[in-house]
Amino acid sequence: MISFNLIWLFSLVSIAVIFLILLGISLFNSSLFGKEFSFLRNFPFEYAKINQSSFQIYKTLLFVLSGLAFSPLFFIAPMSADFGGLTFLCILTTCVFGLSMISNVLLFFFDARYTKTHMALVTISMSLTFFANALTTLVGILVYKSYLDMSENHVGSLVLAIVSGLLTLVTLFLIINPKLTSWAKLESSTNEKGEKVVSRGKVFILALSEWLIIVLSVLGEIIYLLSLLK
Repeated sequence: MISFNLIWLFSLVSIAVIFLILLGISLFNSSLFGKEFSFLRNFPFEYAKINQSSFQIYKTLLFVLSGLAFSPLFFIAPMSADFGGLTFLCILTTCVFGLSMISNVLLFFFDARYTKTHMALVTISMSLTFFANALTTLVGILVYKSYLDMSENHVGSLVLAIVSGLLTLVTLFLIINPKLTSWAKLESSTNEKGEKVVSRGKVFILALSEWLIIVLSVLGEIIYLLSLLK
């Protein structure tokens, strides 16, 4: 593993800060939209449609976040000697996180009306996020084992591996959630006039799952970067 360096710090801080800014913009705008928008039942692509002006900033930050996902390559490759036998695994994990972030960003641009395309993208996004977090868990375990082989107890690596493992399990639950098979099912109710109204209800499982996958991908990447530090 590597010692503290500026490229590592830039990658970690930039990803964390941009994620927090995106979260802040999302929460601020959703509070303005009121009942018009909810992370529990509205898709990422619908967020883009509701507020086009703020989404231009949002979109730029999403693209930057996608690029930053590959930034660990700039210190892993030149410092391969410090990573030893974990070099290939770390490069693979970085690339999977990068592809995961790209697929997550694309969720903001593909309308769910094009069901097959949208579902294919969701499947790819979930799979890549699961794979990336699983690889991060493996990295943490191997790093912890390497310290044990040197008769050193590096508890931080074990803690990060456990946290990453939990993120992997949550991602797996989202993938195998049986409710996803009937995600398009709407709820019906009767309004004050006695008319039947069809709506998504308070929670629309596919929309919520997409937002959660995006969050799990970014959190997993932050854990991954922390795992690389001695």
